[in-house]
Amino acid sequence: MTFISWFLILTALDVFAVLLARYYVEKKKEIFRISSLVFFGLSAYVAVQLMEYASTAVVSILWITLSTIFIAFACYFLFDEKINKWQGLGMVLILSGMVFL
Repeated sequence: MTFISWFLILTALDVFAVLLARYYVEKKKEIFRISSLVFFGLSAYVAVQLMEYASTAVVSILWITLSTIFIAFACYFLFDEKINKWQGLGMVLILSGMVFL
């Protein structure tokens, strides 16, 4: 698999893990907590696989920044969480900073 393939899988796993954790908080169903832990574990495995293609710093920066942005948008649509202008500006700065990576 390529770096981009692994990275897309990592981001998706991380987003699902956080969303499942949020569902657990709201619904108090144990299946959401267990599923969240499984997805977090899988994302750690994929992160290790990614380190074969790039340095730890690059993997961590891409993983944290893009996952955060995707999670913010997912929570906006799924849980009606608001994104204020400062958070929006932060996301724009993150994406523009990644261009220089």
